[in-house]
Amino acid sequence: MTQSARQSDVERPPGPSLPPGGQYLTKNEVLDFQWKAISALPDKQGWPFKTGMLALSVNSSFTGLVALSFFRRMMKVRTAFVMSSLPLVIVPFISTAMSWHAFINVPLLTGEVNCPVCIQIRGGVVNCIMGAVYPTLLAAPLVSALAARYKTVDLPTKHGIVGLYKYYSNMGRHMKTRFVTIALYQFVLGYYIATKEYQVYKKLGSPFLKVKEDDMF
Repeated sequence: MTQSARQSDVERPPGPSLPPGGQYLTKNEVLDFQWKAISALPDKQGWPFKTGMLALSVNSSFTGLVALSFFRRMMKVRTAFVMSSLPLVIVPFISTAMSWHAFINVPLLTGEVNCPVCIQIRGGVVNCIMGAVYPTLLAAPLVSALAARYKTVDLPTKHGIVGLYKYYSNMGRHMKTRFVTIALYQFVLGYYIATKEYQVYKKLGSPFLKVKEDDMF
């Protein structure tokens, strides 16, 4: 056996042998192929991938505005509405889109996760966190900074983290029902979009044979 043949055997990714005419593709190449196939689908069939992530991002921005409105009323902040609204619209929108792409679309389209239940639960959890928990946690310190600047309420800053935690806990009781409703809605929405994406993925079929776990398919 020649040295080049030995080197070829060593560098070959472990896994099933390729069919005639097959070739190894990187993860980016697989994603590019899949997105082209999705783009070729009619809008009625490919909408989960084409507009589903956009719908989730818009809902996250809406949740941010709801949380912002709640904390502004509780802390009696009446100024800087537009400036305080922009971060609660833009940041959750971008964060949700990036998280959904990284944790749902990429694993699904590359075949890393080929379990419908796993994708559905993951979609619900990701959207619940990014669409309900994250915007709410983002709104609280933003409005607190405005309240401290304009002195609309007395924040328990002298008591440290414990005092702030008790303050926000007492305030959160008034938002508990609303927050649970939003979180449940976001979970169901993420679950639904993930389910539809998996159905589109199965209809497309996957011509790829997984041969290596570190970015080679």
